[in-house]
Amino acid sequence: MTDGYDAAAIFALAPDGRRAYISMSSEHEMRGCVAALDQGKVFYNDYRHHNTGPEPAMLTEPLPEEAKERLKDDYFSFRRVRWSRDGGRLLGDDDTWAAVVDLPGGRMRWLALTAGPVAWSPDDRYAAALTPGRPRRLTVFDAGTGRPVGDPVAQAEGSLHWGMRGAEARLAVVVEDGGGVDVLDAYGRHRYHLPIATTRRIGRYFHDGQERPWAWESAGDFGACLTADGRAEVWSLGGEPALVGSIETPDGTEAVLWGADGVLALIGAQTLRFVGAFTGAVLGDFVFGRYFDPERSPLDDDCATLHGMFRADAFPLTPLADSSWCAIADPAAGPAAALVIAGEDRLNSLDDLDAVLAWTVGRRFSWPVRWGRLDLVASADAASALLRRT
Repeated sequence: MTDGYDAAAIFALAPDGRRAYISMSSEHEMRGCVAALDQGKVFYNDYRHHNTGPEPAMLTEPLPEEAKERLKDDYFSFRRVRWSRDGGRLLGDDDTWAAVVDLPGGRMRWLALTAGPVAWSPDDRYAAALTPGRPRRLTVFDAGTGRPVGDPVAQAEGSLHWGMRGAEARLAVVVEDGGGVDVLDAYGRHRYHLPIATTRRIGRYFHDGQERPWAWESAGDFGACLTADGRAEVWSLGGEPALVGSIETPDGTEAVLWGADGVLALIGAQTLRFVGAFTGAVLGDFVFGRYFDPERSPLDDDCATLHGMFRADAFPLTPLADSSWCAIADPAAGPAAALVIAGEDRLNSLDDLDAVLAWTVGRRFSWPVRWGRLDLVASADAASALLRRT
């Protein structure tokens, strides 16, 4: 439905999980469509060429005249978007404009000029954004009407993160250039400043990827923030703010999420670590996509036979320890699908393999190897013999 765009579509999953808003060009003034996810394969374009499956619901409502006047020769298309919890609205922005669109039909409820990304409160009541001017000011909008709920306030620029404490929404601003964290109420009024030497990876811009330096605890009494020197600081925010913990993070950590039962997820491009927010105890620690010098591999020469038999298979090597290796065929298909060379001392140790290997689908999704059957062998010779028999 995206007309062969050279980048992934902007999309938002509906609360019921059965539909998705998907960005695409359109003959209508409001771009994008809502496609069913539970009615089979869908292929669709405006030109009605080779379309298959149920036709998506286009956003057919014209833009309000006031919105057209403000946009002038420009057009609006979501760059970041999510559904409201009741499934009746799309909330999002395009880096210049914030907008709310009613569903079905796509009637634009309001449009507001902003200066960067917009943050929407978890209860769908508020939107926060910096607004143009020198200096830029922080404005909190009523998400239902688009009107400011308080006066714009002076605020150092940074990334915006809403949290809830009971029925009260609160906003954390992770300031650029290590400038700490400001905590504001739902009207944009400053409550206190946390003197944190914050990470420079604050995720303000569209192409910053998974950068997320701040996480609210679900009850709103605590917050966690990544620092410039490779830690995550945990702060108590129920009354007067207080630092209650400091946790070392893996190199390259770019995001922190607050999960259930006081667990923090520390996420990097190739790392994932789960730690207790109040104890610092490491509950799980994973590294992905590791590459090693083949000169270190004791299987390098032996695996030449396997490469010769299965030229389409890559047989990447994964270390279990400095002197113990295993190999698995890639792609996992055919007689090599379940083959793992684990070494004599690992043949009965599925837990070791389960910690470093996973079944994959399209190199994007995975599930534990313990959920499937593995053909475990102790050497490359044993693997070659097994493959010849099959």
